[in-house]
Amino acid sequence: MRKTSLILLCCLSCLMCIGQSKVYWIHGYQSGSYFWSNFRNVITPYSNRGAVIDWNPNRSFIEIADSIDNGTISVDKQRAILIGHSAGGLVARQIQKNDSKVKSVITVGTPNNGAGIANSVYTRNYYNVFNKTMTEANNAVRQTLNAASNCAPPVSWIISPLSVAVSVFLPIAEFLTLSKVAVYLEDYIDESYRNDETLKDMRPSSSFVSSLNASSPSVPMLSIYGAEDTWPLLRLLATLEGEASETEYFSYVYQADDVINQICSVHEEVYDALKWPAIIMPWIWITRERVYDSESNWKDVGRYIDYDIHNIYSEMLGAYHTETRTYTTGWWIFKKTHTQTVKVYEDHDGMITERDAMLDKSNVKNIKLQGVNHMEMGNNPLVEETLIRTMTYGDNGTEFQYSRY
Repeated sequence: MRKTSLILLCCLSCLMCIGQSKVYWIHGYQSGSYFWSNFRNVITPYSNRGAVIDWNPNRSFIEIADSIDNGTISVDKQRAILIGHSAGGLVARQIQKNDSKVKSVITVGTPNNGAGIANSVYTRNYYNVFNKTMTEANNAVRQTLNAASNCAPPVSWIISPLSVAVSVFLPIAEFLTLSKVAVYLEDYIDESYRNDETLKDMRPSSSFVSSLNASSPSVPMLSIYGAEDTWPLLRLLATLEGEASETEYFSYVYQADDVINQICSVHEEVYDALKWPAIIMPWIWITRERVYDSESNWKDVGRYIDYDIHNIYSEMLGAYHTETRTYTTGWWIFKKTHTQTVKVYEDHDGMITERDAMLDKSNVKNIKLQGVNHMEMGNNPLVEETLIRTMTYGDNGTEFQYSRY
């Protein structure tokens, strides 16, 4: 009887130890404790179950993790479940690496293999997006003025002086504007990011990332990451200003598309109308072709807004790879084979690529959430559902259910 009682007491003690787990919510780079406030209140509503950890960058991840571990987690008797967003996931993994009290780790939108965007800060690839946008718009304006100035009088009499003025002024304005923007961006990035020790550690080639991934985690780890469906750059900009601004941002694009479609329609009407005068005045054929070229440029602007700018941004993040493809054209003895290297764009959440986040290690499970943006991971329903499925609650705490995945 005494032996049975002792066994039951040991089992009860083990169950209590398992149940007494505390969740620590860790925000991302240059974010704040507010990021996890919604999930913290819903998933861990009681103070004994959840705590938010605040941290500041411009230190190495090892220093950040040590200060958190020594100042917060080490004073608690419960075993810890760490949930980190973005760079906060790297903080969580570094804490787990050195603290046996950590029983599990969940990373959300974390660059577990380093962040491609961190490399772009040092190579200044961020400038390409702005530069190419200005170039596309300016080319379309120039072509339109060029076509109009070569039209028949009296249109050419009105447009030609304006075209000359724009041709002279636009390169000067473009040079001055782009130069100032370039200097401003470089100064801002240099001052705010390039010397930040935390960002240096986030680079894929950093010694910190190499050391962190040298072996598999010793505890169960879940890596949750997002993938945008459409317009990732636009969605990112919208979520930076709050979820309510998303509809407004998309409406701007729709309005721009409408304007471009109207401009193209006018070009088509002018192109058709010039067909008859060109029979009598052959030089108008030249104008007609310039109208066609101008319309093509405006279509390029529309395509750039809808697709190309997001592809350029994907390249900045490193969310692409190249493939060599072979094409065959012609027929019979006239067949020709062409080989072309093309860029294939990959999924990313607006900041972190799938390759950045996905960790191919034992003890790690990866979950991809389609349509989830990096900056909305603190309030997205899909993220909340995934976290809730991962957690179960007892009277004494929270339990991580790794087996569900």
